[in-house]
Amino acid sequence: MTNKTSTIFTISILIFSLAMYPSFLNVDAASMATMEGVKVQSGTIQSVQDPGIGHETHQLAIILPPSDKVYSGALTYSASEPIQLVALHGPLAEGEDTGQPIWTPDGETKFALTFVDSEANMGTWKFSGNALAVHTMNTNQFSVSYSVKYWESDMSDTITTGTIQSIQDPGIGHETHQLAILLPPSEDVYSGILSYSASEPIQLVALHGPLATGEDTGQPIWTPDGETKFALTFVEKEADMGSWMFSGNALAVHTMNPDQFTVSYSVNVMPSEIFDIVESGTIQSVQDPGIGHETHQLAIILPPSDKVYSGALTYSASEPIQLVALHGPLAEGEDTGQPIWTPDGETKFALTFVDNEEAMGTWKFSGNALAVHTMNPDQFTVSYSVSAWESDMSDTITTGTIQSIQDPGIGHETHQLAILLAPSEKVYSGLVSYAASEPIQLVALHGPLAEGEDTGQPIWTPDGETKFALTFVDPETAMGTWMFSGNALAVHTMKTDQFTVSYSVNAAEMSPAMMEQDMMEEDTMKEDTMKEDTMMEEVMSPLQQMKSGVKASDVICKAGLELIFKAIDGSAVCVTSSTASTLIQRGWATQ
Repeated sequence: MTNKTSTIFTISILIFSLAMYPSFLNVDAASMATMEGVKVQSGTIQSVQDPGIGHETHQLAIILPPSDKVYSGALTYSASEPIQLVALHGPLAEGEDTGQPIWTPDGETKFALTFVDSEANMGTWKFSGNALAVHTMNTNQFSVSYSVKYWESDMSDTITTGTIQSIQDPGIGHETHQLAILLPPSEDVYSGILSYSASEPIQLVALHGPLATGEDTGQPIWTPDGETKFALTFVEKEADMGSWMFSGNALAVHTMNPDQFTVSYSVNVMPSEIFDIVESGTIQSVQDPGIGHETHQLAIILPPSDKVYSGALTYSASEPIQLVALHGPLAEGEDTGQPIWTPDGETKFALTFVDNEEAMGTWKFSGNALAVHTMNPDQFTVSYSVSAWESDMSDTITTGTIQSIQDPGIGHETHQLAILLAPSEKVYSGLVSYAASEPIQLVALHGPLAEGEDTGQPIWTPDGETKFALTFVDPETAMGTWMFSGNALAVHTMKTDQFTVSYSVNAAEMSPAMMEQDMMEEDTMKEDTMKEDTMMEEVMSPLQQMKSGVKASDVICKAGLELIFKAIDGSAVCVTSSTASTLIQRGWATQ
Protein backbone atom coordinates (compact mmCIF):
# COMPACT_ATOMS: atom_id res chain seq x y z
CA MET A 1 0.00 0.00 0.00
CA THR A 2 1.43 3.40 -1.00
CA ASN A 3 1.89 6.17 1.57
CA LYS A 4 -0.89 8.18 -0.15
CA THR A 5 -3.29 5.24 -0.11
CA SER A 6 -2.40 4.48 3.50
CA THR A 7 -3.03 8.10 4.49
CA ILE A 8 -6.43 8.17 2.78
CA PHE A 9 -7.33 4.85 4.41
CA THR A 10 -6.29 6.11 7.86
CA ILE A 11 -8.33 9.30 7.48
CA SER A 12 -11.33 7.25 6.36
CA ILE A 13 -11.04 5.05 9.45
CA LEU A 14 -10.74 8.13 11.68
CA ILE A 15 -13.84 9.74 10.17
CA PHE A 16 -15.76 6.46 10.37
CA SER A 17 -14.81 5.98 14.03
CA LEU A 18 -15.90 9.53 14.86
CA ALA A 19 -19.20 8.87 13.12
CA MET A 20 -19.89 6.26 15.80
CA TYR A 21 -20.62 9.15 18.18
CA PRO A 22 -24.04 10.38 16.97
CA SER A 23 -24.35 12.99 19.73
CA PHE A 24 -20.92 14.29 18.73
CA LEU A 25 -21.72 14.79 15.06
CA ASN A 26 -25.34 15.82 15.61
CA VAL A 27 -25.65 17.81 12.38
CA ASP A 28 -28.21 16.47 9.90
CA ALA A 29 -28.67 17.39 6.27
CA ALA A 30 -31.31 19.98 7.11
CA SER A 31 -28.81 21.99 9.15
CA MET A 32 -26.45 22.60 6.23
CA ALA A 33 -26.67 24.98 3.31
CA THR A 34 -24.59 25.04 0.16
CA MET A 35 -24.47 27.85 -2.37
CA GLU A 36 -22.29 26.56 -5.19
CA GLY A 37 -19.58 25.52 -2.71
CA VAL A 38 -20.27 28.22 -0.09
CA LYS A 39 -21.58 26.28 2.89
CA VAL A 40 -23.27 27.22 6.14
CA GLN A 41 -23.60 24.86 9.08
CA SER A 42 -25.34 25.60 12.36
CA GLY A 43 -25.81 23.21 15.25
CA THR A 44 -25.25 22.14 18.84
CA ILE A 45 -22.91 19.23 19.60
CA GLN A 46 -21.44 17.44 22.60
CA SER A 47 -17.72 16.81 22.96
CA VAL A 48 -16.12 13.35 23.20
CA GLN A 49 -12.77 12.15 24.51
CA ASP A 50 -10.04 13.51 22.23
CA PRO A 51 -8.79 10.56 20.10
CA GLY A 52 -5.34 12.15 19.66
CA ILE A 53 -2.33 10.45 21.23
CA GLY A 54 -1.36 12.38 24.34
CA HIS A 55 -4.80 14.00 24.47
CA GLU A 56 -6.60 11.19 26.30
CA THR A 57 -7.58 13.50 29.19
CA HIS A 58 -8.91 16.17 26.80
CA GLN A 59 -12.31 16.72 25.17
CA LEU A 60 -12.86 17.45 21.46
CA ALA A 61 -15.82 18.47 19.27
CA ILE A 62 -15.16 18.24 15.53
CA ILE A 63 -17.11 20.78 13.48
CA LEU A 64 -15.55 20.14 10.05
CA PRO A 65 -13.90 16.68 9.69
CA PRO A 66 -10.45 16.07 8.14
CA SER A 67 -10.46 16.65 4.37
CA ASP A 68 -7.95 16.64 1.52
CA LYS A 69 -9.42 20.03 0.58
CA VAL A 70 -8.90 23.35 2.38
CA TYR A 71 -11.66 24.81 4.54
CA SER A 72 -11.70 28.58 5.01
CA GLY A 73 -14.29 30.74 6.75
CA ALA A 74 -15.60 32.14 10.01
CA LEU A 75 -16.88 30.28 13.08
CA THR A 76 -19.11 31.94 15.71
CA TYR A 77 -19.58 29.83 18.85
CA SER A 78 -21.12 29.62 22.31
CA ALA A 79 -19.91 26.84 24.63
CA SER A 80 -20.71 25.64 28.14
CA GLU A 81 -17.15 26.51 29.25
CA PRO A 82 -14.05 28.25 27.85
CA ILE A 83 -12.71 26.33 24.86
CA GLN A 84 -9.70 26.28 22.56
CA LEU A 85 -10.01 26.63 18.78
CA VAL A 86 -8.29 24.07 16.55
CA ALA A 87 -7.39 23.91 12.85
CA LEU A 88 -5.43 20.96 11.45
CA HIS A 89 -3.04 21.12 8.49
CA GLY A 90 -2.06 17.97 6.64
CA PRO A 91 -1.61 15.09 6.76
CA LEU A 92 2.10 15.86 6.89
CA ALA A 93 4.59 14.06 4.67
CA GLU A 94 7.39 12.06 6.27
CA GLY A 95 9.91 14.38 7.91
CA GLU A 96 7.64 17.45 7.94
CA ASP A 97 7.04 17.28 11.73
CA THR A 98 10.11 19.22 12.80
CA GLY A 99 9.15 21.22 15.85
CA GLN A 100 5.67 22.60 15.17
CA PRO A 101 2.77 21.32 17.35
CA ILE A 102 1.39 17.99 16.08
CA TRP A 103 -1.87 16.04 16.49
CA THR A 104 -2.07 12.35 15.57
CA PRO A 105 -4.72 9.69 16.18
CA ASP A 106 -2.37 6.73 15.59
CA GLY A 107 1.26 7.89 15.61
CA GLU A 108 1.43 7.53 11.82
CA THR A 109 -0.98 10.07 10.35
CA LYS A 110 0.19 13.45 11.61
CA PHE A 111 -1.37 16.88 11.34
CA ALA A 112 0.20 20.22 12.21
CA LEU A 113 -1.97 21.91 14.83
CA THR A 114 -3.09 25.54 15.02
CA PHE A 115 -4.32 25.83 18.59
CA VAL A 116 -5.77 29.14 19.79
CA ASP A 117 -6.73 29.51 23.44
CA SER A 118 -9.22 32.36 23.50
CA GLU A 119 -9.85 31.82 27.24
CA ALA A 120 -13.52 32.45 26.44
CA ASN A 121 -16.62 30.36 25.88
CA MET A 122 -18.01 32.68 23.18
CA GLY A 123 -16.57 34.44 20.16
CA THR A 124 -15.72 34.36 16.45
CA TRP A 125 -12.69 32.86 14.70
CA LYS A 126 -11.50 33.22 11.12
CA PHE A 127 -9.77 30.01 10.07
CA SER A 128 -8.19 28.04 7.25
CA GLY A 129 -7.22 24.38 7.43
CA ASN A 130 -7.98 20.74 6.62
CA ALA A 131 -10.17 20.28 9.72
CA LEU A 132 -11.91 22.48 12.31
CA ALA A 133 -12.64 21.61 15.94
CA VAL A 134 -13.01 23.04 19.46
CA HIS A 135 -11.29 21.54 22.48
CA THR A 136 -10.72 21.61 26.22
CA MET A 137 -7.82 20.28 28.29
CA ASN A 138 -9.99 18.52 30.88
CA THR A 139 -12.11 15.37 30.98
CA ASN A 140 -15.54 16.99 31.44
CA GLN A 141 -17.87 16.83 28.45
CA PHE A 142 -18.93 20.22 27.09
CA SER A 143 -21.61 21.53 24.72
CA VAL A 144 -21.04 24.01 21.92
CA SER A 145 -23.61 25.79 19.75
CA TYR A 146 -22.19 27.34 16.62
CA SER A 147 -22.71 28.78 13.17
CA VAL A 148 -19.98 28.46 10.57
CA LYS A 149 -19.77 29.78 7.01
CA TYR A 150 -17.00 28.21 4.99
CA TRP A 151 -15.62 27.20 1.61
CA GLU A 152 -14.14 23.77 0.91
CA SER A 153 -11.70 24.29 -1.93
CA ASP A 154 -9.45 22.12 -4.05
CA MET A 155 -5.72 22.80 -3.83
CA SER A 156 -4.19 25.34 -6.20
CA ASP A 157 -1.31 27.83 -6.30
CA THR A 158 -3.22 30.13 -3.93
CA ILE A 159 -5.33 27.61 -2.00
CA THR A 160 -2.94 25.27 -0.30
CA THR A 161 -1.76 23.43 2.77
CA GLY A 162 1.97 22.92 3.26
CA THR A 163 5.01 22.71 5.50
CA ILE A 164 8.17 24.64 4.65
CA GLN A 165 11.53 25.54 6.15
CA SER A 166 12.62 29.14 6.44
CA ILE A 167 15.66 30.56 4.67
CA GLN A 168 17.88 33.58 5.31
CA ASP A 169 15.82 36.70 4.59
CA PRO A 170 17.09 38.13 1.26
CA GLY A 171 16.00 41.66 2.18
CA ILE A 172 18.67 44.31 2.64
CA GLY A 173 19.13 44.90 6.37
CA HIS A 174 17.45 41.56 7.15
CA GLU A 175 20.53 39.34 6.71
CA THR A 176 20.29 37.99 10.29
CA HIS A 177 16.57 37.20 9.91
CA GLN A 178 14.72 34.13 8.64
CA LEU A 179 11.87 34.20 6.10
CA ALA A 180 9.37 31.67 4.72
CA ILE A 181 7.49 32.87 1.62
CA LEU A 182 3.95 31.48 1.39
CA LEU A 183 2.72 33.51 -1.60
CA PRO A 184 5.44 35.05 -3.82
CA PRO A 185 5.40 38.69 -4.96
CA SER A 186 2.78 39.30 -7.64
CA GLU A 187 1.32 42.24 -9.55
CA ASP A 188 -2.07 40.89 -8.43
CA VAL A 189 -3.46 41.50 -4.93
CA TYR A 190 -3.90 38.44 -2.76
CA SER A 191 -6.74 38.56 -0.21
CA GLY A 192 -7.62 35.67 2.08
CA ILE A 193 -7.14 33.81 5.35
CA LEU A 194 -3.97 32.18 6.70
CA SER A 195 -3.85 29.73 9.62
CA TYR A 196 -0.39 28.62 10.72
CA SER A 197 1.57 26.49 13.17
CA ALA A 198 5.31 27.16 13.54
CA SER A 199 8.21 25.75 15.53
CA GLU A 200 8.64 29.11 17.28
CA PRO A 201 6.85 32.48 17.52
CA ILE A 202 6.80 34.21 14.13
CA GLN A 203 5.86 37.54 12.59
CA LEU A 204 3.32 37.87 9.76
CA VAL A 205 4.30 39.82 6.64
CA ALA A 206 2.33 41.29 3.71
CA LEU A 207 4.07 43.30 0.99
CA HIS A 208 2.49 46.11 -1.05
CA GLY A 209 4.01 47.16 -4.34
CA PRO A 210 6.43 47.40 -5.96
CA LEU A 211 6.41 51.10 -5.07
CA ALA A 212 6.83 53.79 -7.68
CA THR A 213 9.74 56.21 -7.43
CA GLY A 214 9.24 58.56 -4.49
CA GLU A 215 6.54 56.47 -2.78
CA ASP A 216 8.87 55.29 -0.01
CA THR A 217 8.41 58.28 2.28
CA GLY A 218 8.56 56.99 5.83
CA GLN A 219 6.56 53.75 5.87
CA PRO A 220 8.48 50.49 6.55
CA ILE A 221 10.17 49.16 3.39
CA TRP A 222 11.50 45.76 2.27
CA THR A 223 13.82 45.51 -0.71
CA PRO A 224 15.97 42.65 -2.02
CA ASP A 225 18.24 44.88 -4.13
CA GLY A 226 17.80 48.54 -3.14
CA GLU A 227 15.85 49.23 -6.33
CA THR A 228 12.66 47.17 -6.13
CA LYS A 229 10.88 48.36 -3.00
CA PHE A 230 7.79 47.08 -1.22
CA ALA A 231 5.89 48.67 1.65
CA LEU A 232 5.83 46.24 4.54
CA THR A 233 2.95 45.28 6.82
CA PHE A 234 4.61 43.49 9.71
CA VAL A 235 2.41 42.00 12.43
CA GLU A 236 4.03 40.68 15.60
CA LYS A 237 1.62 38.13 17.11
CA GLU A 238 4.15 36.85 19.68
CA ALA A 239 2.73 33.38 19.04
CA ASP A 240 3.67 30.27 17.06
CA MET A 241 0.05 29.54 16.07
CA GLY A 242 -2.91 31.58 14.88
CA SER A 243 -4.92 32.97 11.96
CA TRP A 244 -4.63 36.17 9.93
CA MET A 245 -6.94 37.78 7.39
CA PHE A 246 -4.66 39.58 4.96
CA SER A 247 -4.44 41.50 1.72
CA GLY A 248 -1.27 42.30 -0.23
CA ASN A 249 1.04 41.53 -3.16
CA ALA A 250 2.98 38.87 -1.23
CA LEU A 251 2.59 36.83 1.96
CA ALA A 252 5.34 35.50 4.26
CA VAL A 253 6.22 34.65 7.85
CA HIS A 254 9.41 35.80 9.52
CA THR A 255 11.66 35.78 12.58
CA MET A 256 14.31 38.26 13.67
CA ASN A 257 16.92 35.63 14.50
CA PRO A 258 19.23 33.45 12.32
CA ASP A 259 17.82 30.07 13.41
CA GLN A 260 15.85 28.17 10.78
CA PHE A 261 12.20 27.48 11.64
CA THR A 262 9.43 25.25 10.31
CA VAL A 263 5.91 26.42 9.56
CA SER A 264 2.85 24.36 8.59
CA TYR A 265 -0.01 26.39 7.19
CA SER A 266 -3.25 26.52 5.26
CA VAL A 267 -4.00 29.55 3.10
CA ASN A 268 -7.08 30.30 1.03
CA VAL A 269 -6.88 33.27 -1.32
CA MET A 270 -10.16 34.56 -2.70
CA PRO A 271 -10.22 35.15 -6.47
CA SER A 272 -9.91 38.87 -7.25
CA GLU A 273 -12.76 38.58 -9.74
CA ILE A 274 -15.33 38.19 -6.96
CA PHE A 275 -14.58 41.66 -5.58
CA ASP A 276 -15.82 44.97 -6.93
CA ILE A 277 -12.66 46.69 -5.74
CA VAL A 278 -9.12 45.28 -5.57
CA GLU A 279 -6.49 47.98 -5.07
CA SER A 280 -2.92 48.36 -3.91
CA GLY A 281 -1.44 51.83 -3.61
CA THR A 282 0.45 54.51 -1.73
CA ILE A 283 -1.12 57.89 -0.89
CA GLN A 284 -0.33 61.04 1.06
CA SER A 285 -2.72 62.40 3.65
CA VAL A 286 -4.37 65.83 3.43
CA GLN A 287 -5.89 68.14 6.03
CA ASP A 288 -9.08 66.52 7.32
CA PRO A 289 -12.04 68.50 5.81
CA GLY A 290 -14.35 67.54 8.70
CA ILE A 291 -15.59 70.31 10.98
CA GLY A 292 -13.64 70.11 14.24
CA HIS A 293 -10.91 68.07 12.54
CA GLU A 294 -8.96 71.00 11.03
CA THR A 295 -5.75 70.02 12.87
CA HIS A 296 -6.04 66.37 11.77
CA GLN A 297 -4.80 64.51 8.68
CA LEU A 298 -6.92 62.17 6.54
CA ALA A 299 -6.26 59.75 3.67
CA ILE A 300 -9.41 58.53 1.90
CA ILE A 301 -9.10 55.00 0.49
CA LEU A 302 -12.74 54.40 -0.56
CA PRO A 303 -14.80 57.60 -1.08
CA PRO A 304 -18.34 58.10 0.30
CA SER A 305 -20.91 56.00 -1.58
CA ASP A 306 -24.63 55.30 -1.39
CA LYS A 307 -23.68 51.62 -1.47
CA VAL A 308 -22.08 49.56 1.33
CA TYR A 309 -18.40 48.66 1.12
CA SER A 310 -17.32 45.50 2.94
CA GLY A 311 -13.90 43.86 2.92
CA ALA A 312 -10.37 43.83 4.31
CA LEU A 313 -7.69 46.52 4.42
CA THR A 314 -4.01 45.75 5.07
CA TYR A 315 -1.86 48.84 5.57
CA SER A 316 1.60 50.19 6.35
CA ALA A 317 1.94 53.86 7.32
CA SER A 318 4.74 56.25 8.18
CA GLU A 319 3.30 56.66 11.70
CA PRO A 320 0.54 55.14 13.85
CA ILE A 321 -2.86 55.83 12.30
CA GLN A 322 -6.53 55.45 13.15
CA LEU A 323 -8.97 53.46 10.99
CA VAL A 324 -12.22 55.11 9.90
CA ALA A 325 -15.50 53.85 8.42
CA LEU A 326 -18.40 56.23 7.80
CA HIS A 327 -22.09 55.30 7.93
CA GLY A 328 -24.69 57.48 6.27
CA PRO A 329 -25.48 60.17 5.44
CA LEU A 330 -27.72 60.27 8.51
CA ALA A 331 -31.33 61.36 8.31
CA GLU A 332 -32.45 64.37 10.34
CA GLY A 333 -32.49 63.57 14.05
CA GLU A 334 -30.35 60.41 13.77
CA ASP A 335 -27.27 62.05 15.34
CA THR A 336 -28.15 61.39 18.98
CA GLY A 337 -24.93 60.71 20.80
CA GLN A 338 -22.82 58.53 18.51
CA PRO A 339 -19.59 60.02 17.06
CA ILE A 340 -20.27 62.19 13.98
CA TRP A 341 -18.18 63.43 11.05
CA THR A 342 -19.44 66.25 8.84
CA PRO A 343 -17.73 68.37 6.17
CA ASP A 344 -20.32 71.17 6.23
CA GLY A 345 -22.54 70.83 9.32
CA GLU A 346 -25.43 69.59 7.17
CA THR A 347 -24.32 66.25 5.72
CA LYS A 348 -23.56 64.04 8.69
CA PHE A 349 -22.03 60.59 8.92
CA ALA A 350 -21.76 58.31 11.94
CA LEU A 351 -18.12 57.50 12.56
CA THR A 352 -16.51 54.14 13.38
CA PHE A 353 -13.07 55.17 14.64
CA VAL A 354 -10.59 52.48 15.65
CA ASP A 355 -7.27 53.50 17.23
CA ASN A 356 -4.95 50.49 17.21
CA GLU A 357 -1.99 52.73 18.06
CA GLU A 358 -0.10 50.98 15.24
CA ALA A 359 1.38 51.94 11.89
CA MET A 360 0.73 48.50 10.35
CA GLY A 361 -2.06 45.94 10.44
CA THR A 362 -5.25 44.55 8.91
CA TRP A 363 -8.82 45.73 9.40
CA LYS A 364 -12.09 44.11 8.38
CA PHE A 365 -14.62 46.86 7.68
CA SER A 366 -18.11 47.66 6.48
CA GLY A 367 -19.39 51.16 5.73
CA ASN A 368 -20.18 53.87 3.19
CA ALA A 369 -16.59 55.17 3.13
CA LEU A 370 -13.12 54.02 4.26
CA ALA A 371 -10.20 56.20 5.39
CA VAL A 372 -7.18 56.37 7.70
CA HIS A 373 -6.46 59.31 9.98
CA THR A 374 -4.18 60.96 12.50
CA MET A 375 -4.94 63.57 15.14
CA ASN A 376 -1.96 65.81 14.32
CA PRO A 377 -1.24 68.25 11.46
CA ASP A 378 1.80 66.41 10.03
CA GLN A 379 1.28 64.78 6.64
CA PHE A 380 1.70 60.99 6.60
CA THR A 381 2.13 58.29 3.94
CA VAL A 382 0.19 55.03 3.82
CA SER A 383 0.71 52.04 1.53
CA TYR A 384 -2.18 49.61 1.44
CA SER A 385 -3.98 46.73 -0.23
CA VAL A 386 -7.76 46.55 -0.08
CA SER A 387 -10.27 44.00 -1.39
CA ALA A 388 -13.92 44.95 -1.04
CA TRP A 389 -17.45 44.55 -2.30
CA GLU A 390 -19.55 47.62 -3.10
CA SER A 391 -23.11 46.36 -2.66
CA ASP A 392 -26.57 47.80 -3.16
CA MET A 393 -28.77 48.06 -0.08
CA SER A 394 -30.98 45.09 0.80
CA ASP A 395 -32.51 43.46 3.88
CA THR A 396 -29.09 42.10 4.89
CA ILE A 397 -26.78 44.70 3.28
CA THR A 398 -27.65 47.97 4.92
CA THR A 399 -26.61 51.11 6.72
CA GLY A 400 -28.82 52.50 9.47
CA THR A 401 -29.25 54.24 12.80
CA ILE A 402 -31.58 52.81 15.45
CA GLN A 403 -32.54 53.33 19.08
CA SER A 404 -32.35 50.48 21.56
CA ILE A 405 -35.37 49.09 23.39
CA GLN A 406 -35.80 47.11 26.60
CA ASP A 407 -34.34 43.64 26.04
CA PRO A 408 -37.33 41.22 25.73
CA GLY A 409 -35.25 38.25 26.92
CA ILE A 410 -36.17 36.62 30.24
CA GLY A 411 -33.64 37.75 32.84
CA HIS A 412 -32.64 40.72 30.65
CA GLU A 413 -35.41 43.09 31.73
CA THR A 414 -32.91 45.72 32.95
CA HIS A 415 -30.89 45.55 29.71
CA GLN A 416 -31.20 47.40 26.38
CA LEU A 417 -31.14 45.73 22.96
CA ALA A 418 -30.97 46.92 19.33
CA ILE A 419 -31.70 44.22 16.76
CA LEU A 420 -29.77 44.64 13.49
CA LEU A 421 -30.80 41.36 11.81
CA ALA A 422 -33.98 39.76 13.17
CA PRO A 423 -34.12 36.08 14.25
CA SER A 424 -34.41 33.84 11.22
CA GLU A 425 -34.40 30.16 10.35
CA LYS A 426 -31.67 31.15 7.92
CA VAL A 427 -28.04 31.70 8.87
CA TYR A 428 -26.56 35.18 8.47
CA SER A 429 -22.82 35.53 7.92
CA GLY A 430 -20.92 38.75 7.32
CA LEU A 431 -19.38 41.93 8.74
CA VAL A 432 -20.80 44.71 10.88
CA SER A 433 -19.08 48.03 11.65
CA TYR A 434 -20.76 50.17 14.28
CA ALA A 435 -20.66 53.48 16.16
CA ALA A 436 -22.78 53.76 19.32
CA SER A 437 -23.53 56.44 21.86
CA GLU A 438 -21.87 54.30 24.57
CA PRO A 439 -19.88 51.06 24.83
CA ILE A 440 -22.00 48.10 23.68
CA GLN A 441 -21.83 44.31 23.54
CA LEU A 442 -22.16 42.31 20.31
CA VAL A 443 -24.69 39.47 20.13
CA ALA A 444 -25.24 36.56 17.73
CA LEU A 445 -27.98 33.99 18.34
CA HIS A 446 -27.86 30.34 17.25
CA GLY A 447 -31.06 28.32 17.00
CA PRO A 448 -33.77 27.90 17.98
CA LEU A 449 -32.35 24.98 19.94
CA ALA A 450 -33.99 21.58 19.90
CA GLU A 451 -35.23 20.13 23.18
CA GLY A 452 -32.31 19.15 25.38
CA GLU A 453 -29.69 21.17 23.48
CA ASP A 454 -29.46 23.84 26.21
CA THR A 455 -26.88 22.03 28.31
CA GLY A 456 -24.73 24.70 29.87
CA GLN A 457 -24.00 27.22 27.12
CA PRO A 458 -25.40 30.76 27.56
CA ILE A 459 -29.07 30.96 26.50
CA TRP A 460 -31.41 33.77 25.44
CA THR A 461 -35.17 33.20 25.40
CA PRO A 462 -38.10 35.60 25.06
CA ASP A 463 -40.68 33.20 26.50
CA GLY A 464 -38.96 30.28 28.25
CA GLU A 465 -39.87 27.96 25.37
CA THR A 466 -38.02 29.23 22.32
CA LYS A 467 -34.34 29.13 23.23
CA PHE A 468 -31.26 30.40 21.40
CA ALA A 469 -27.61 29.81 22.24
CA LEU A 470 -25.96 33.17 22.77
CA THR A 471 -22.60 34.40 21.52
CA PHE A 472 -21.93 37.54 23.56
CA VAL A 473 -18.78 39.56 22.87
CA ASP A 474 -17.90 42.56 25.04
CA PRO A 475 -15.22 44.66 23.29
CA GLU A 476 -15.70 47.40 25.93
CA THR A 477 -15.91 50.03 23.20
CA ALA A 478 -18.53 52.12 21.40
CA MET A 479 -17.00 51.60 17.94
CA GLY A 480 -15.55 48.70 16.00
CA THR A 481 -16.05 45.86 13.52
CA TRP A 482 -17.17 42.27 14.03
CA MET A 483 -17.16 39.29 11.67
CA PHE A 484 -20.12 37.14 12.69
CA SER A 485 -22.29 34.15 11.82
CA GLY A 486 -25.64 33.24 13.38
CA ASN A 487 -29.43 33.25 13.17
CA ALA A 488 -29.73 36.82 14.49
CA LEU A 489 -27.50 39.87 15.08
CA ALA A 490 -27.92 42.53 17.76
CA VAL A 491 -26.05 44.96 20.02
CA HIS A 492 -26.73 45.27 23.73
CA THR A 493 -25.99 46.98 27.03
CA MET A 494 -26.48 45.73 30.57
CA LYS A 495 -28.27 48.85 31.82
CA THR A 496 -31.63 50.56 31.41
CA ASP A 497 -30.58 53.72 29.53
CA GLN A 498 -31.53 53.83 25.86
CA PHE A 499 -28.63 54.06 23.41
CA THR A 500 -28.22 54.92 19.71
CA VAL A 501 -26.20 52.86 17.25
CA SER A 502 -25.29 53.64 13.65
CA TYR A 503 -24.01 50.71 11.65
CA SER A 504 -23.20 49.17 8.30
CA VAL A 505 -23.74 45.45 7.86
CA ASN A 506 -22.98 43.28 4.85
CA ALA A 507 -24.29 39.76 5.35
CA ALA A 508 -25.24 36.77 3.26
CA GLU A 509 -28.40 34.90 4.30
CA MET A 510 -28.62 31.18 3.56
CA SER A 511 -31.45 28.77 4.32
CA PRO A 512 -30.62 25.72 6.43
CA ALA A 513 -33.10 23.77 4.33
CA MET A 514 -31.34 24.70 1.09
CA MET A 515 -29.00 22.16 -0.46
CA GLU A 516 -26.65 22.88 -3.35
CA GLN A 517 -28.37 25.15 -5.84
CA ASP A 518 -28.39 24.21 -9.51
CA MET A 519 -26.40 26.58 -11.69
CA MET A 520 -28.44 28.77 -13.98
CA GLU A 521 -28.63 27.25 -17.47
CA GLU A 522 -26.24 28.76 -19.97
CA ASP A 523 -27.75 31.28 -22.34
CA THR A 524 -28.00 29.37 -25.62
CA MET A 525 -28.51 32.42 -27.73
CA LYS A 526 -25.05 34.03 -27.23
CA GLU A 527 -26.17 36.97 -29.34
CA ASP A 528 -23.07 38.93 -28.37
CA THR A 529 -20.92 36.71 -30.61
CA MET A 530 -22.48 38.37 -33.64
CA LYS A 531 -21.12 41.79 -32.68
CA GLU A 532 -17.87 43.09 -34.13
CA ASP A 533 -14.84 42.84 -31.83
CA THR A 534 -14.09 46.52 -32.38
CA MET A 535 -17.53 47.43 -31.06
CA MET A 536 -17.19 45.10 -28.07
CA GLU A 537 -13.90 46.66 -27.02
CA GLU A 538 -15.83 49.89 -26.34
CA VAL A 539 -18.34 48.22 -24.00
CA MET A 540 -18.43 49.66 -20.47
CA SER A 541 -17.38 47.49 -17.53
CA PRO A 542 -20.15 45.46 -15.81
CA LEU A 543 -20.03 47.81 -12.79
CA GLN A 544 -20.39 50.87 -15.01
CA GLN A 545 -23.29 49.26 -16.89
CA MET A 546 -25.15 48.39 -13.68
CA LYS A 547 -24.56 51.88 -12.26
CA SER A 548 -26.17 53.27 -15.42
CA GLY A 549 -29.31 51.19 -14.81
CA VAL A 550 -28.62 47.99 -16.79
CA LYS A 551 -29.88 44.84 -15.07
CA ALA A 552 -27.20 42.32 -14.08
CA SER A 553 -28.75 39.74 -16.42
CA ASP A 554 -28.55 42.21 -19.35
CA VAL A 555 -24.89 43.18 -18.93
CA ILE A 556 -22.87 42.85 -22.15
CA CYS A 557 -19.33 41.45 -21.97
CA LYS A 558 -16.43 42.18 -24.27
CA ALA A 559 -15.51 39.57 -26.86
CA GLY A 560 -13.90 36.50 -25.33
CA LEU A 561 -15.36 37.08 -21.86
CA GLU A 562 -18.22 35.25 -20.15
CA LEU A 563 -21.01 36.74 -18.02
CA ILE A 564 -21.36 35.26 -14.52
CA PHE A 565 -22.97 36.48 -11.29
CA LYS A 566 -21.35 36.89 -7.89
CA ALA A 567 -22.79 34.55 -5.27
CA ILE A 568 -22.61 37.23 -2.58
CA ASP A 569 -25.01 39.71 -4.22
CA GLY A 570 -25.97 38.56 -7.73
CA SER A 571 -24.09 41.37 -9.47
CA ALA A 572 -22.53 40.76 -12.90
CA VAL A 573 -18.87 40.21 -13.75
CA CYS A 574 -17.17 39.41 -17.07
CA VAL A 575 -14.30 36.91 -16.99
CA THR A 576 -12.60 34.36 -19.21
CA SER A 577 -14.19 30.93 -19.59
CA SER A 578 -11.50 29.22 -17.49
CA THR A 579 -11.84 31.80 -14.71
CA ALA A 580 -15.63 31.41 -14.80
CA SER A 581 -15.30 27.65 -14.33
CA THR A 582 -12.93 28.14 -11.38
CA LEU A 583 -15.15 30.74 -9.67
CA ILE A 584 -18.27 28.61 -10.11
CA GLN A 585 -16.49 25.49 -8.84
CA ARG A 586 -15.31 27.34 -5.73
CA GLY A 587 -18.77 28.75 -5.08
CA TRP A 588 -17.94 32.39 -5.68
CA ALA A 589 -20.24 32.77 -8.68
CA THR A 590 -23.17 31.34 -10.65
CA GLN A 591 -24.02 31.42 -14.34
